[in-house]
Amino acid sequence: MRHLTQENRLEVIKTYIYHELSSLTPNSIFPKIDNLVNECKSAKNSNDNIIIEKCKEIYDLFYGLSLIYKRKFIAREVTAETCEWNYYGDGIPLKKLILTTNIDSYTEKNSCNCQKINWMKCQAIIQSCNTCLIKTIAANALSDNSLKNTLINNGKNYCKKGRNIDDPIIVIKCPDIPDFYDFYVILDGNGRALYKLYDKNFNSSEKIPAYVGECKGNPKNFYVPEGMYHFIEEIKNGNYAEIINKIIEILNKSTEKAKP
Repeated sequence: MRHLTQENRLEVIKTYIYHELSSLTPNSIFPKIDNLVNECKSAKNSNDNIIIEKCKEIYDLFYGLSLIYKRKFIAREVTAETCEWNYYGDGIPLKKLILTTNIDSYTEKNSCNCQKINWMKCQAIIQSCNTCLIKTIAANALSDNSLKNTLINNGKNYCKKGRNIDDPIIVIKCPDIPDFYDFYVILDGNGRALYKLYDKNFNSSEKIPAYVGECKGNPKNFYVPEGMYHFIEEIKNGNYAEIINKIIEILNKSTEKAKP
């Protein structure tokens, strides 16, 4: 369990939480999140039970939000002991990114389901379904007005949602491609990547800040907080607003543990 207190991993989690809550909550919630992250970091020299207790709140929140936004996979990959995380502040080129969301009729027309990308099999994606590559999308947008207009409209709509478009995205480095070529599968940040592409006139050489995970084989030894059963049941019932309000309520109380 000690891997949960690694600073880089906690920064990835904090970034994800900040981004998802940025358009939903008042700024007063963020100092509390910082406190949770710092408590978790401070437990790195303690025994496992202490680590679990100190980290419980931040991991409950992280997993809860990933379920609310139907991204359970990001929680699994980010918290896996077999994945190491680093921040690329200078950014990685858009042309190195593999999209994990579908773009209206564009991906349907090309018979590619970008939402089911397996980051362990990037080589096959590049060979058989390269329309999920941002560099291919950029090239096609320059000759396909319909695709170009779709991306422009999506970019404008993304800005209107109040999202922080400059937040780092979260990606995993493809393990089956030589380092010289480097491709990355997007875990979180498809909208930001497509917005950047649109904002930079479809120049896929432009860079975007990212947290990059390097994983060895299938993620294992990942952490599932105790409060997840309640989250899952509530989400199945569609009670998203109730959960978000409960999260905010918990985080604004210094004495209550985050057990939704």
